[in-house]
Order: sequence, then structure tokens, then C-alpha cells
Amino acid sequence: MAYAEGRMNQLAKWEAAGYLQSGYPANIETVAKWDDPDETLERRVRAYLDMNCSHCHATGRHCDYRPMRFAWSETSSPVNLGICVPPEDPIDAGQTYVVAAGNAARSMMYYRISSTEEAVRMPLMGRTVRHEEAISLIGEWINSLPDTCQ
Repeated sequence: MAYAEGRMNQLAKWEAAGYLQSGYPANIETVAKWDDPDETLERRVRAYLDMNCSHCHATGRHCDYRPMRFAWSETSSPVNLGICVPPEDPIDAGQTYVVAAGNAARSMMYYRISSTEEAVRMPLMGRTVRHEEAISLIGEWINSLPDTCQ
């Protein structure tokens, strides 16, 4: 039942306690902790986007019309992460893609998560301060991507 360094597999714990029947899939992928330095940069970013953005960027939700889908199970696709996807909002002409691979300064995602302006910021609601650790994480990830947006 032990997982790693004192962490416990929650499903195994529920099974042992009788809350869950055995036979659940053994290959369930666990969402990473966004601030765990032992996780890869990509998994940390996917986890952050899942927690903070997927509630709007999902089918039938507020940002349904956008091509990005930020749920953990959908972010293995570069398009769903916004990589090389042109932004639809003309907020700032300097932002050439939602994620301009290799260039955070030209990425709408980085621009919006860095802003506290009501008309620009993401997430839209419940945020009036900058989340510096997340901004750093997203910027590092974008800058680490090979420039494939041609």
C-alpha cells in the first residue's frame, strides 16, 4: 500500500478500508503536484492548468469555444495546451500564440496569468494578486519548449 516516501496510494487505502472494491484499473495516472520539484516540468504545468484552468476550458463551460482543454486527461495534446495556437482575443498584438513555444514573452497564456487587470487576467474570477510561483513555472515551461511555431 505504500506509494513513495510515506505517501499512500489513496485507492489502495480505500480498498483496504472496505470503501472500494478491488478490481479498479492498475494503470490509473495520478495527477502530479504542481509544486513538486521531483516531478517533470511538463507534469507540473499540466497539474497547475488542471487545477486552475480546466473548470472553464472544458466542453460546455465558459471557455468552450476555445480549442484548449486543460483537464489532466486532455493535456497530453499540444493543441489542448495552446502550443502554437493563435489567440482569438486581440488583447495585445505582441502575443503571437496562446503558448509561443520557446518564448514566454510572446505567449498569451503567460501574459494573462501574469496580469491582475480584470479584462486580461486568467483565471477570470477570484484573483486579484499575481501567483508568482505559477508565473515562474509557466514561463520556465514555455521557454523550455522547442520553437515549433512556424
